[in-house]
This record gives sequence, C-alpha cells and structure tokens, in this order.
Amino acid sequence: MGCLHRPWSTGAPSGSVRTLTLLKGEEVSESLAALDDHTRSLTYDIVKSPYPVQGYRSTLRVIPLTSTGESVVEWTLTFDCAPALTEELTGTFQDGVFATGLRGLADCFLSRGGGALVSVAGDGAS
Repeated sequence: MGCLHRPWSTGAPSGSVRTLTLLKGEEVSESLAALDDHTRSLTYDIVKSPYPVQGYRSTLRVIPLTSTGESVVEWTLTFDCAPALTEELTGTFQDGVFATGLRGLADCFLSRGGGALVSVAGDGAS
C-alpha cells in the first residue's frame, strides 16, 4: 500500500469513487469531481460517510512558490449541516481530517526524499 489510500491517478474520470476506511472502521466514499494536473488540484464530493453533512465538496490544491522552489497545499471545503453541528463538524474536519491528512501527505513526501515540512495550519507544527 502506498502513502495515500487508493489515490486517484492522472486520467481518472470524473465520478470515479474511492472508499476509505477510518480508524474506527467507518467508511467514507468520495466521488472525484475534478482532477487537473495543470492547476495541481483535485476536487471531490463525499457521497457516503458517518458525518451528518450534505453537499460536502472539498478541493486540494498545490500552489508552487516559485521564488523558493517550495509549495503550499491548500485544502478547502464546503458542506451543509444542522446549524447546531457547524462548529463541531468544522473542528472535526479541520483538526481530525485535514491536519491529519496533511501530516500524512507531508510524511509521504518526506519519505520519498522531498523537502522539509514547515507547518500544518491549525496544529502548531513548525
């Protein structure tokens, strides 16, 4: 198994679905909305998950910093949920999903001889 669990590859058609298994055994199914090598971006929708959300769409984008040869990874999302759950779910996605995923991505990159991780926003890493 590679660093990313069942990654989408270049040329994967929109609508391709991958299923991830979380630590507690829950499954999350993601549908590829867009994969663009030119803009270095990937957009996906969650079609099945244990999270009480609707309309979940997330985009990862690698932004090169041409003056230094480094890059920044931007990971954004939109979703709808019951208003009482907005703060809790935002924290879950920011701290549990995104920070963990970005650390995993950095570890994968570093294990392949990439540069140093500067920080993951929101987790205090440096």
